[in-house]
Amino acid sequence: MAQAAGGTSATYREVLGATGALLPVLSFFGRLPVAVIQFGSVLLITRTSGSLATGGTVACALALGQVAMGPVVGRLADRRGQRSVVLCCSLLNALAITCYTLGALAGLPTPLLVALGVLAGATVPGIGPLARARG
Repeated sequence: MAQAAGGTSATYREVLGATGALLPVLSFFGRLPVAVIQFGSVLLITRTSGSLATGGTVACALALGQVAMGPVVGRLADRRGQRSVVLCCSLLNALAITCYTLGALAGLPTPLLVALGVLAGATVPGIGPLARARG
């Protein structure tokens, strides 16, 4: 294993002892939406708009929302605690994804879908970095 801070060797067993055996499983499930949301977005928008370019554009907007707000979510988690930030972001993200999906199904114009994509991406809770910070 890699050397931990202070020159001591941190084993996986030590990490699990500090965080609990359930953390890696929950972290995996928490990361799935982040991993598939952009691909799912391309498929949804391409299917509903009939344009791969529109699907890619909206998925890119979603990714940019994630990238732009990731550090803000992390800072909020540092200041307010992870639980409250993750719960709040999760609720906001569920609402944003619902609006995004309904907008795609309703055939909204591309600029509105881009705005909904940014909003959906901006509210994704960064489970990966937050889980690593707990270790």
